[in-house]
Amino acid sequence: MSLLNTLDIGRSALSSAGTGIATTAHNVANAATEGYSRRTVDTSAADPVEQSGLLLGAGVRVDSITRATDALLGVRLVAHSGSEAESRALYESLSVVESYFNETNSAGISQTLEELFNTFASLTTDPSDPSLRAAAVDAASRFASSVSNTYSGVETVAEGLTKDVADSLEDVNAGLEELASLNAAIANAGGGLSAGDLADRRDQILQDLAGVVGITAEIGADGQATVFVGGHAVVSGSEARALSSDVNADGDPVLLLSSDNAFVDVTDEIGGRVGGLLAAREEAHGYLAELDRLAETVADAFNTQHAAGFDAYGDPGADLFTITAGTGSAASLGVTEALSEDAGLLALAGSSTAEAGDDGNLRLLLDIEAQTLMDGKTVNEFASALINQVGTDVATAAAELEQNSAVLADLSEVRQAIAGVDLDEEATQLIQWQAAYEAAAKVIRAADDMLSVVMDLV
Repeated sequence: MSLLNTLDIGRSALSSAGTGIATTAHNVANAATEGYSRRTVDTSAADPVEQSGLLLGAGVRVDSITRATDALLGVRLVAHSGSEAESRALYESLSVVESYFNETNSAGISQTLEELFNTFASLTTDPSDPSLRAAAVDAASRFASSVSNTYSGVETVAEGLTKDVADSLEDVNAGLEELASLNAAIANAGGGLSAGDLADRRDQILQDLAGVVGITAEIGADGQATVFVGGHAVVSGSEARALSSDVNADGDPVLLLSSDNAFVDVTDEIGGRVGGLLAAREEAHGYLAELDRLAETVADAFNTQHAAGFDAYGDPGADLFTITAGTGSAASLGVTEALSEDAGLLALAGSSTAEAGDDGNLRLLLDIEAQTLMDGKTVNEFASALINQVGTDVATAAAELEQNSAVLADLSEVRQAIAGVDLDEEATQLIQWQAAYEAAAKVIRAADDMLSVVMDLV
């Protein structure tokens, strides 16, 4: 009986070592797999058996294969993945917007506006000089083009952000559906500890979704994830709800969460990359509105004063700028075509005699530069403030991204320390399990040899 017991002990040792080798091999194979958590084999001594009044050991048993994890760390990783992705999307999008407010060359809004006033000031030396008049019209045209091009560029970025938001939802909904399926599979497998690979996949999808829409999650004792957008559950058990996009009356994107036969507006509760895109789009539209104000103010001020003067032919001045008032007015800013063709139509004179040295209306046009026409600022100050605001917003977004990236990197490093695969450590484990396997095999071989001797004696 004791020899048979020895065989059974050897068998359990062989099985345990084989499980350890297989688990170690699984760790090594997935060392570079994103989101993989290291596995360890948990063993304990089998219950002893009584023989001749003695309690004899019964070998080893494998209790579980444990997935290295930290529930609180996992929740924080999900949350900060959303924060980092949101700040990254905001920074990268605003950086593109900022490129259209570039003042490092002569085509910038602030520089062309300053040039506009400078060329008109040059006209005071000789208001009748055709070349100076042409230069003034050209300066007005360059300013109009700068404003129009900037507006069109920023508007294109904003439209692209809107499309990116809508395009992101297909993958989000697919991820939510997969999570619901994983919840069911994890529950059937006995929970998160038993369903190691499924739980790894679950956690990776949670981080991916957080990076897109800023979800939060709670992991139940059974390993199932309940996923939230704001305060709304989007995955619960094996059920998932879908996100969709629409536009409101103002043309702004709206994100909707299905709810029975209706929808809930969750636009303000979305984070992650989509939240960053929405925030950047809102900022971009704010800049566009300010460009409209600047374009309309400059055009109205110049046109009003220009109409009060007289051109080189003694006729009242026409509009200097053309513009279509309303949303997008900055994109329509231009110089009156007739002025572009004949700079003599510049109404610089203060009287209809339009004598060569008459600069009465020219000086009034120059006075526009010093007038506080916009929020207590001159148009030059307003333009500079707008450009500075764009730069400040980009710098703020960059600082927030740096902070969130640092936090996420720290959390990822902690997770790697807890759950990552160390190949040197696995190599050591493999040697130990291999030695245990070989020793167990020798035990079985020895017991088998002894049983053969006993059988020969019968």
